[in-house]
Amino acid sequence: MRHAASVDSEPGSNSQVEYVSLRSPKGPLDNWFNTRAIRLLRCITNLVSG
Repeated sequence: MRHAASVDSEPGSNSQVEYVSLRSPKGPLDNWFNTRAIRLLRCITNLVSG
């Protein structure tokens, strides 16, 4: 816990922790959500670039 607190206190570490937590597989629901998010990002990218 103390290590996590020290890492969390560092600037710009929150985004890294959130990124790692998002990347870690937790179950089928997260995999489905990640797939939906990737498709949504691709759709937005196509709309912006197009």
